[in-house]
Amino acid sequence: MVFRFERYSNLKRLKINCNQVHIEEIRVENNAWIDFDLEDPLENLSDYDWKRLDNADEIDETFKIHLKESDPWCDGGELIIDLSECDSGNVSLNEDGSFDLIISMKFSLENPRSGVHFRTPLLKDGNIDWSLAHMFATPYYNSARSCFPCIDAPDKLCLWDLEFCVPKHMSAVSSGDLLKCIQFNNGKRLYRFSLRVPTAAQNIAFAVGNFIAHVDRHQPQITSFCTPEFVDIMQDAVDETWKMLAFFEGYFKSSILHDSYKQVRYPQT
Repeated sequence: MVFRFERYSNLKRLKINCNQVHIEEIRVENNAWIDFDLEDPLENLSDYDWKRLDNADEIDETFKIHLKESDPWCDGGELIIDLSECDSGNVSLNEDGSFDLIISMKFSLENPRSGVHFRTPLLKDGNIDWSLAHMFATPYYNSARSCFPCIDAPDKLCLWDLEFCVPKHMSAVSSGDLLKCIQFNNGKRLYRFSLRVPTAAQNIAFAVGNFIAHVDRHQPQITSFCTPEFVDIMQDAVDETWKMLAFFEGYFKSSILHDSYKQVRYPQT
């Protein structure tokens, strides 16, 4: 993650939205380890002594106070990074006098409750049916933080580079343009996407699975993907997608900002 600061910004700490993600380490400029604190202010609400509050207004106000602690519009965040040891005097300045600070995070996501979903259908013998197994992320307002550390606000726009290392029989679909796909000897495949249009974190989506692709015959920039059980009906289901996009472009009198449009169809259960 690259953050841009004004020349004389106070670099005491940086707050980032992060929920249900396990942070293993954080580095600055790829070399210096820095301290951090990760705590969701809403998780402690169940232990709060609500009985001492007299009415619903006080309960509402208490909830809002806890909510603001993780609200990016109120300079809040669950992940607090200590930048007091960072020296802004040794970084290269941009033309406008600002400077960029590269912060690298190593994190993992296990058994997520929301945001990222894993589907592992079983065969009759009880083993996983890997031909239908897939995962997908469904970020929406205020939930991108459940998928990855970010500034989870619709007005915080960023450029994105995304990489997915998946089993060779699976494919990855993501926001952005596919730059390359690398096949490794260990049975893994690397997909690298790049999104050069500034985009909010909650508008980033991705999916991994044994997907079958269908390129729209009217507009080749539209690609639909589905799991194998939907291949027979996918063409009829997506054949009118180009008309829908053309309608919205005409209605808003503006073309779509992105170079491609991708949609993935998968079972909900």
